[in-house]
Amino acid sequence: MLMPPGTYTVKLSVGGRDMTESLVVRKDPNSEGTDADIDAQTRLVTDLRGHLNVAAGMVNQIELIRSQLEALDRLGADAATKTAVTELTQQLIDAEMNLVDLRQTGTGQDGVRFGSKLMSKIGYLANGVSGSDYKPTDQHLAAAQVIADEVKKVQALVDALRGRILGGFNEQLKTKNLPQVVVPTPR
Repeated sequence: MLMPPGTYTVKLSVGGRDMTESLVVRKDPNSEGTDADIDAQTRLVTDLRGHLNVAAGMVNQIELIRSQLEALDRLGADAATKTAVTELTQQLIDAEMNLVDLRQTGTGQDGVRFGSKLMSKIGYLANGVSGSDYKPTDQHLAAAQVIADEVKKVQALVDALRGRILGGFNEQLKTKNLPQVVVPTPR
């Protein structure tokens, strides 16, 4: 992420030795954007980076839980537990599909076959906002609000699934002498 004009302190640690130096970032003299424009742009890109970090954290949480559920399914659990595992896994996949498209194969045609998911939209918007030295447009700000709302919505869904696992599901596993699912704490 580019930093706005200003004076910064750069710290470098090498071989147990710390060195600090002052660094002045100047605005491009050919830019027509004001310092206030660049500051507004930086604030929005910083917010988008925060949303992207939250979304990535949710993907990591979901993947960790799903891998444990997959292992549980192979342990020879009874039919009721297998059904619960299948149901929870599908709900986690559905939640994760809001963030990333799990159907993507890495081929060049994925963008044509499948629409962008939330993490791609965040990156696209951040790229558009940071492409100049001007303040974000009203459309940028509106899109950022839609993204913030969507992140909150998916976070509520993931939190509800985490609560279900930490509550009743792990209790069911405990009564059947099966290992409990470790649910990571969100950062």
